Amino acid sequence: MELWDLYDENRCYLNRTHSREALMVTGEYHIVVEVWTANSRGEILLTLRHPNKKDYPNTWENTGGSALTGESSREAAVRELKEETGIAALESELTLLGTKKEETAFVDIYIVHKDIPVESLTMQEGETVEAQWVSLKRLDEIISEGLLALPVVERLKPIREEFEKHVLMNKRFKAICFDMDGTLIRNTNSVEFLCRLNNRHQEAKEIEEKEDLGELSWIEADHRKAKLLEGLEVSRIKDNFDKYIKVIHNLDMVLRKLRDTGFKVILVTAGPVQVAEEFSAVHPFDKVYGSNYEVIEGKFTGRIIKHLGDKGKLSSVIDFCEFCKISIDEVISIGDSASDLEVFKHSGKSIAINYSKKLVGKADAYIETENLEEILKFIITD
Repeated sequence: MELWDLYDENRCYLNRTHSREALMVTGEYHIVVEVWTANSRGEILLTLRHPNKKDYPNTWENTGGSALTGESSREAAVRELKEETGIAALESELTLLGTKKEETAFVDIYIVHKDIPVESLTMQEGETVEAQWVSLKRLDEIISEGLLALPVVERLKPIREEFEKHVLMNKRFKAICFDMDGTLIRNTNSVEFLCRLNNRHQEAKEIEEKEDLGELSWIEADHRKAKLLEGLEVSRIKDNFDKYIKVIHNLDMVLRKLRDTGFKVILVTAGPVQVAEEFSAVHPFDKVYGSNYEVIEGKFTGRIIKHLGDKGKLSSVIDFCEFCKISIDEVISIGDSASDLEVFKHSGKSIAINYSKKLVGKADAYIETENLEEILKFIITD
């Protein structure tokens, strides 16, 4: 017979026990524990409830159960984790995320960090039948699909911010991907800059107005503006870069800090690669990707040989990851517009900075600032 210790509404021990089979009395409470397990990839462990369970069968959950008589909350959490998954943990490894007072229980919610392959887990007979590691984004999908046990969903809501912070705190990111136009260049964009050098900026503005009205896609607009560059000497980019380009404050300091912390930093833009390369010459990146604007005999022809677009930006990041033998899940992407959506979707973490409305709800973090140093709080946690 399973017995629980009883507490009053202030969590003071009543010196009495309660049998699990009996109904709880109003005003009396027992201790329930939940344990979230996170790994160094920023993923969360979910287990599938047995199909014969009375409540919420065939739904995903974290580890949880009631504290037995004589057990502390942490002792119960360690026991439940071992029983349901086979994961051994010390009480000192548990971090309390919060406590939720329910009708007949105080629910203590913990998180622990463990790197264990799914195939090494042990499912508890009659309780759990399957396990998986999922990203925070996938967790949200599971919740929206109604596949996470409802009590787990409700208990997560009030601690969600603290939960995410602890899930990601031990994640080992290895590269930072920056967008250029609007993200790092703050006073113009790379194509407008070139059009101005070629004295065609007014025509470029007219094209952008049609883009804003939805008459042209942003890629179609780029191809039309590219025609305005015909005859422009590429050498003028370097000669006029500092005169026309204003970058976000503290860019160089942030790049140094990221490198000192062990990150690779890359620049991926749908703008002309010629501007991106000059940008990197002034503000060094480990790798630069951009759209290939045709140049013959040192002059732009007005044609784009290969426009990256949003999918091309993603392909560039994947190319860099393959070269460095890292996963795209180990990349933090930083951008400001719809052209960053594909990269955001696949990166391990995404930061929207000075962002357009199209990015709302699509990133992991949001910030409005002219000081790039402020993004470090989302990247460097120690």
